[in-house]
Amino acid sequence: AAQVLAEDRRMQERLESELTGLTRRLKGSVQAMHSTLVADNRQLDQIDSDVQKGQEKLVRVNTKVDDQRKANRRTTCVQCLAFLVVISLFFGTFIMMQLFSKATIREAVATPTISPPGGEHLTHPSQVRLRTATNGAVILYTLDGSDPGESKDAKTYS
Repeated sequence: AAQVLAEDRRMQERLESELTGLTRRLKGSVQAMHSTLVADNRQLDQIDSDVQKGQEKLVRVNTKVDDQRKANRRTTCVQCLAFLVVISLFFGTFIMMQLFSKATIREAVATPTISPPGGEHLTHPSQVRLRTATNGAVILYTLDGSDPGESKDAKTYS
């Protein structure tokens, strides 16, 4: 019986030693897993923070884009209205010029010649001729020396 008791004791000591070794290894594994989990949780927290910052930045950018789109729409509308006003003024002016303009396009006319030459004092009634080398030109003249283009008394030579 003493031998059985001694052998039970040795077996108990051996089992306690194995259990202690297993407990140490299990504790080491649990600590390693805990460290890994803590590091992974830190990384996940950093990723969550980065994602949240990215989402906030995306919201700010989208807000800026929406504001710019609104501004562009307003600018485009104003530009369209300004364009329509300019076009209306252009065509209105063109039509008014066509309807009410008395201005004619004048081409350069050759200098008229006078015979007898100007500067001579004629003492008796004489015939004075005005000529120009430009075909179809109309010659205006006055008897009082005023500018024929501005005088109401201008006469047309034919």
